[in-house]
Amino acid sequence: YARKREKIDHFHQISFTDAGEQAERLGNLEEAAEYFLMAEEKGEDEIGIYVDQPGYLYEKAGQYDKALAYFIERYERQRDTWQGSRALSIGRLYRKKGSYEEAVRYLEESMEYFQKKLMRNREQEWWKEEILENYLELSLIPWEKSQENWKKGLEFYERERKVMRLSQRALDFQILWGERLIAAIEEETRKERRAWLKPGKREKSRHLNQ
Repeated sequence: YARKREKIDHFHQISFTDAGEQAERLGNLEEAAEYFLMAEEKGEDEIGIYVDQPGYLYEKAGQYDKALAYFIERYERQRDTWQGSRALSIGRLYRKKGSYEEAVRYLEESMEYFQKKLMRNREQEWWKEEILENYLELSLIPWEKSQENWKKGLEFYERERKVMRLSQRALDFQILWGERLIAAIEEETRKERRAWLKPGKREKSRHLNQ
């Protein structure tokens, strides 16, 4: 970390943000996260383009504990515009780690936050994307409300998809919807095959074909 700082400070023409972007392009995600941490310390991202980027990069690199520690620290320290998104990130990470009770707590908090925001301004696409991802995450958790959240997410997506047509969250939802549809069709096919293979059905079929 210190060597990276010295290296960047030596070349004044390159910022920590530039170095982070370059490291990310090269696939060095943890190194990129460290550069973005230095950029945060230096206050380079004045307009908020890279808010919480280190946490997302740690998550992308599979370093869930580091990502979780990052988001929780920001969540507890900074009560600002990004609270709902941080709660969503924490919930998503807990879900990936298998800590489902904690995941549900943070995801439901995030959902409530963005639903209240949306009640004040229906035109904000970003809030709709966050709500859709919350439904996705809650439907992926093995609990009694999984199917309920999937149905609500599907209804929400159908209602708002024209607004979110090119967003990554909408595309993720389309992919998951397609996967679930295919799985449902395959399961139905297996049931039909098992039913046909029952002894009584086989004997009846053989008799009819004689």
